[in-house]
Amino acid sequence: MNFKELIESKKDLFKSRKLKIALIIIGLAILILAVFQLGMLVGFKKASFSYQWGDNYYRAFGKPQGDPRTMGLPNKMGMMEMGFTDAHGVSGRILKVIPPRIMIEGVDNVEKSVLVNDKTVIRRFRDNINISNVQQDEFAVVLGSPNNNGEIEAGFIRIMPPSQPF
Repeated sequence: MNFKELIESKKDLFKSRKLKIALIIIGLAILILAVFQLGMLVGFKKASFSYQWGDNYYRAFGKPQGDPRTMGLPNKMGMMEMGFTDAHGVSGRILKVIPPRIMIEGVDNVEKSVLVNDKTVIRRFRDNINISNVQQDEFAVVLGSPNNNGEIEAGFIRIMPPSQPF
């Protein structure tokens, strides 16, 4: 077999139906493996978030309240007694102001750390104020969202006169 015949036989190989089918199967296998890898990456990201959230669960939501012997058991009405505090906001007396954080004692006697950023709106009556005007022992209502560190990232804070009950 000379060189010219070898080249001609290779040209026929690339025109072969079996080679085309084999290349399509290999391409599909690579595509399926890529989709599987993408699914694993997304699953890992979700599992990582769930792990971090669970790791900071009690800092975000406070410790369960009530009798520890009956915690998580149904009460007389069949409802679960968990007694967790709210994670998306707090209202109560301001314990300490250390920018960019405000510590607030909620009505459930759990201290919450409130993180203030540039987008946070702080109002006293109708006036917008900044964190340097917030004082200890004032009353505040905070709306926001929890972060992975167990803090509330404040979106809106309303400073209330101390004489108003909560």
